[in-house]
Amino acid sequence: MDGDNLEDEVYLGYEDFLEDEDYLKDEDNLEDEVYLGYEDFKTILDTKTSLKTKTILRMETILKMKSILDTKTSLKMKTILKMKTILKTILKTKTILKTKSILDTKTSLKTKTILRMETILKMKTALMEQLLMQQSKDELWLLCNGCALASCYNTF
Repeated sequence: MDGDNLEDEVYLGYEDFLEDEDYLKDEDNLEDEVYLGYEDFKTILDTKTSLKTKTILRMETILKMKSILDTKTSLKMKTILKMKTILKTILKTKTILKTKSILDTKTSLKTKTILRMETILKMKTALMEQLLMQQSKDELWLLCNGCALASCYNTF
C-alpha cells in the first residue's frame, strides 16, 4: 500500500468527522463514543494482560516440566551409572570366578597327575619288591639242593 494514499485517506476521514457537526454537537454520542473507546481499550488491555498472564503461567508450567524432566533425567543417569558400576562388578566377579575355576582345574589336573604318578611309583615299588622276592626265592631254591617240596618254596 502506498504511504501517500494512506495519508490522504486519514486526512479525508478527519475532514468528514469535522463536517459532521450534528454528531459533534450531540454530546451524548461523543460520550458514548469515548466510553466505547475506553471499553474497547480496557478490553484490549485486559486481553493483553490475560495473554501475558497465560504466557507467564505457560512458561512457569514449562519450566516446572523441564525441571521435573531434568530431575528424572538426572535420576535416570544416576541409575544408569549405578547399573554400569554393578555390571562392572559382576563382570569382574565372573572373571575372577573363571580364573579361579581355571586355576582349580589346573590344580586338580596337577593333583590327579601327582596321584597317578604316586600310584605308578607304588605299583613299580610293589613290582620291584615282588621281583626281588622272586629272585631271592630262586637263589634260595638253588641253595635248597632241590628238595622238590613246593611247600618249602612257597614259604620263602
